[in-house]
Amino acid sequence: MRDAISILEKSISYSTGNELSLKTVYDSNSDIDYSSLFSLLDKGILEGNEQLVINTLEDWYLKGIDFNLLVNRFLDFCFDISKYIISNNIQVTKIPSDFLSFLDRVSKFENSITYFNYYIDELIKLKDLIRNDLDTKLTVEVIFLKMTRLQ
Repeated sequence: MRDAISILEKSISYSTGNELSLKTVYDSNSDIDYSSLFSLLDKGILEGNEQLVINTLEDWYLKGIDFNLLVNRFLDFCFDISKYIISNNIQVTKIPSDFLSFLDRVSKFENSITYFNYYIDELIKLKDLIRNDLDTKLTVEVIFLKMTRLQ
């Protein structure tokens, strides 16, 4: 309970004005929100935009995002997209329904399940690679760039 209150107080102090948004909660706690995950996936990885992928990862690194957390969040995100592809039902995912149009855009292409199975496999391998890695950022960048080059 104390942790929840602490997170709430931190988020409120981080917010501007009288409005507390989900993005503010994510930002104030060095976490990654769904719109950022969708942007990295859609505009970066799926479009093969390596520079956007590098810039996004660098931005998150400078914001203090834990790259172990990033890999876990992106892996969960890809699992959720795979569940959506298979079921065509957002209810089986943890993704908020506000993101349905984004979800449709990143999942409704030929062989999409094959792509996401590949991403999941790469992210699972990445989790093992970074377990004792001294330069986690570099390893994550290399694997995300590898995923970007999938044709």
